[in-house]
Amino acid sequence: LKYAVDNGFQLVGHSHSHPRLETVTQEQVIAEMTEPVADIKNRIGYDMQNWARLPNLCRDESVLQICKDLNLILLGHGMKCGHDWTPDANAEEIAKETLETACDGAIACMHVREQTYIALKTILPELKNQGYQLVNPDELFEIKGKNNIPTGVHIHNVNDI
Repeated sequence: LKYAVDNGFQLVGHSHSHPRLETVTQEQVIAEMTEPVADIKNRIGYDMQNWARLPNLCRDESVLQICKDLNLILLGHGMKCGHDWTPDANAEEIAKETLETACDGAIACMHVREQTYIALKTILPELKNQGYQLVNPDELFEIKGKNNIPTGVHIHNVNDI
């Protein structure tokens, strides 16, 4: 993680144990969404601020309200990424779906998996070839002039705010 941060990547909280948040208690939701942030800060000194992505893109209203109370900006996925988190996903499918769903302002959420790494060797040059600028969430919101970012709602594309 330190290597990623040192090379310009932005880390986003994603929960501690990846549960279906709508099935756990309010206290567990709070712990799931805050403990990883504190852990990363303690381990490598990196502050994830208030960026987060809910596991399984939970849309339960009580979970969203907790996230709003925690002042979390919830990133969704405007670009579909070929179910890159599944063990049977392959790099070709990941690249194909990601490139088919790319659009201005879209947020891509990808996971640290070998097949994702392989797919990125196709995805990144092709997106650049198509004229896209690849930026992290902080940069994306700044470029688009989005200063009042809502909390407690999924943002799949910055242009939708």
